[in-house]
Amino acid sequence: MLSRLPEMVQIMALSAMLSVALYQDARRRKIPNTVVLAGALTGIGLSLTPTGMGAMSSISGGMVGLLGFGLLYVFRFLGAGDVKLISAIGFFVGFPTILKVSLCIFLMGGVLAFAWGVWTSQLMPSLLNLRSLGSGWPRKSPAASHHAPEEMAQVPYAIAIAAGTWLQLASPWSPI
Repeated sequence: MLSRLPEMVQIMALSAMLSVALYQDARRRKIPNTVVLAGALTGIGLSLTPTGMGAMSSISGGMVGLLGFGLLYVFRFLGAGDVKLISAIGFFVGFPTILKVSLCIFLMGGVLAFAWGVWTSQLMPSLLNLRSLGSGWPRKSPAASHHAPEEMAQVPYAIAIAAGTWLQLASPWSPI
């Protein structure tokens, strides 16, 4: 039991950060920088312990999360807080585990987007937006503007981020 103590501390710290981010994103649609910064520093600090993964793996995981999901921010699919949260998760799990976590986040994001579209009666406008991606999205024409992403309710994506992270941590192929 004591041999798993460092892993349990890491999972508890990561879960605490995700829980606070979930609450903030659901309540205010914003993830505070203080939560993400505290999480990133905790992840790096835990990587430096004798049983930790090492600073290089931790920093690489954070950077892969930041750069990979940063592209989704550039195309306005995610908010900046979501990207920074995924980067902080990368500091906790390291590289290459962040790649597995990312796949789980994408999976849970798809489930969340579908459920959110059904719940808010915006499934059809969302599907039309996806269809328009291949044809020069975002369109500036008046005909396409009534389906603009800005007019649709924003999905609190921290739900998918936390669910995907916890899914990967709970899976049998989890290295943590």
